[in-house]
Amino acid sequence: MRNYISQMICFLIVLVEFANAQHPYERVWVLGVGKSSNPENNLRVNKLIFSNDELTINEDSLGTNILMRYTNTNISDDSGKLLLASNGYHVIGSDRETIQNGNRLVESWSTDNWSFYGFQYPQGILILNHDYDAYIFHVLIMSSDLWEGLPVNYNVMPKLYYARIECKNSICSVILKDSLIHDEILDSHLTAVKHSNDRDWWIISRKFLDNNNYFFLLDSSGINFSHEQSIGLIPSDEYVPSNGIKFSPDGTRFVRFAPVDGLEIFDFNRTTGLLSNSRNFSIPKFDSWMWGSVEFSSSGRYLYFSDPSQLYQMDLEADDWEESIVLIEEYDGYIYKRVPESPGWPVLFCELKRTPDCRIFLSGGQSTPFIHVIQEPDKPGLECRFEQRAIELPGLQYAGLPNHPNFSLGTPWEHYCDSIRTSTADPMHKSELSITVWPNPASNIVSYSWETAGAFKKAHLYDMNGRLIDSKDITGTSQSSFWLTDQAPGLYILELKSRSGELIRQKVIKQ
Repeated sequence: MRNYISQMICFLIVLVEFANAQHPYERVWVLGVGKSSNPENNLRVNKLIFSNDELTINEDSLGTNILMRYTNTNISDDSGKLLLASNGYHVIGSDRETIQNGNRLVESWSTDNWSFYGFQYPQGILILNHDYDAYIFHVLIMSSDLWEGLPVNYNVMPKLYYARIECKNSICSVILKDSLIHDEILDSHLTAVKHSNDRDWWIISRKFLDNNNYFFLLDSSGINFSHEQSIGLIPSDEYVPSNGIKFSPDGTRFVRFAPVDGLEIFDFNRTTGLLSNSRNFSIPKFDSWMWGSVEFSSSGRYLYFSDPSQLYQMDLEADDWEESIVLIEEYDGYIYKRVPESPGWPVLFCELKRTPDCRIFLSGGQSTPFIHVIQEPDKPGLECRFEQRAIELPGLQYAGLPNHPNFSLGTPWEHYCDSIRTSTADPMHKSELSITVWPNPASNIVSYSWETAGAFKKAHLYDMNGRLIDSKDITGTSQSSFWLTDQAPGLYILELKSRSGELIRQKVIKQ
């Protein structure tokens, strides 16, 4: 009896840990320009670690072989430990040192002129992986050269390049780099979203000073150009607007915001990779700042967009989206001085990004140690609790926050933030559909059934790290099973996909 009680206590602990777990790929961020907020120190970066119940921030002086200015991305391993980080110029590994062959990912004007701080494009880099080869990571990089035939003052603009990294046992090396993936001059921003099959990735960017959007697909064959689509506004040529682009958490909407052009919202089809239903909204009080950023709350209901001095919220469940726009706050004029005699830097609003702990960070601008925070993004208006300079980092930050896609989409972590909002211990999706699972705990085989034959079409079994263990087609049936004989004891997630695309998940324990 004592052993049984101990096993049940361990089982409950595992359930609680899973309920509070974010996707591991985004849990460590590397920020900073290599200077400490203490004038006596130098060459430091900020390392942010998002654990289940807290955010830990360290001033990391070990292996500080990378500086992040605007261009910033990273990815952690299945256990949530830093695996790779890049500023466009080079890539560091888990020891924060440059990985093998990891310098000069692209040979370009950017490399020759911006190498010390990394490249200058927010959302100008992505690291993606795919189920077909867990050891390979795909890096897409915006890198500039000098081009003739562009408007005056715009002769330095980017094209899209590609690098490939192989990682085994946390040892990584670049096996391909400086590969031009598309011969068009782009507007410097890219983002990605999962295909409706929850394995492949759509990658999107836009032609420079044009409304032609380019779509690339990462599938089992690698990254390839898929199609192009002209839709939405043609951007202003008054100057190059630094626009923010994001997909909604569920991938059904795509937004782009540049203050001079306004906010554009599209519907997106994750199967075809096509945008539709373009809608445009002007910023209520545009004051000629040139850069903007945009982010969704974790539920996808609230959309936040900012220029350097204003932060707005839009309610996408309101009857009238434009009428729902609320000014959350304006820059309060604070000037940061690292040393008293310096003129200082304004702590403006730069880049919005949703965090693994379901908040939204807003970077505070160049050479300052501050991050603004939207504490409760899924609440309306001022209830979202926006705090200017809510976090003071030990080292200086510039502007760039890590550019990540939503790795959680289509995985057991997808509804983690739902549990935070509802204060429940179980983020599993609730639905009118239901399944019965037996035996649970199981030894060799776990079976599952549902009331209506044909209600579900696919079944997947994941381990606690989100790795796919097995899958099968269950179209037309009302019962199926998975063998667990070769699996280690522990917690697993059974996921069934309905005909309408709804995902039902159930915890399974192998004893």
